[in-house]
Amino acid sequence: MCDNIAATRRKTTGKLLESISLNVHINNRRFGVVCAYKPNSVDNTEFTSELTTLLDQAMVSCDTVICSGDLNCDILHPQDGKKEGKCLLDICDMYDFDSIINESTRISTTKESCLDVILTHQRLLRDQDRAVRQNSHCHPRANISNLKPNVAKATDESLV
Repeated sequence: MCDNIAATRRKTTGKLLESISLNVHINNRRFGVVCAYKPNSVDNTEFTSELTTLLDQAMVSCDTVICSGDLNCDILHPQDGKKEGKCLLDICDMYDFDSIINESTRISTTKESCLDVILTHQRLLRDQDRAVRQNSHCHPRANISNLKPNVAKATDESLV
C-alpha cells in the first residue's frame, strides 16, 4: 500500500441493505466508496431510501463517489419483475451516475442480466470503461484497480 492512500470507514445507518462505506484519500483527492448488497426481500421504496442516504453521506464529504455491489437490480431489463432495475436507474438519474458495467454479470439458460454494478458520476472514471475491459482477463468488473487515478486495493491495515 502506498503511503499517500488512507481510508476510513464511515458509519452507516441502513438496516436492510448490507453495506460498507469508506472515505478514501489518495494524494489530495477524496473518494467516497459505497459497497452494498440488496437482498431480494428489500422492496424498491426501502432500497431507494437506504441507498440514497448512503450516497448523500458520501457526496457531502467526497469529490468523487463510487457505488458498487450486488444490488439485485437488473439494469439490462429494468422493467422486468418488480422493476428493481428501473428503480436503480432512477437513483442513477438523481445523482447523475452512470454504470461502468453494462454487460451481463449473470447468465442463465433463459436470461442474461446485469445485477452487479459499479456506478459513478465522475466522467474520468466512466471514460475508463474501455481500459477496464482491455486489461481484465475474465470480466469487466474483475480488475477495477486499473481505473485512473490509480486506486490501490484496500487492506485491513489501510483502514484508519
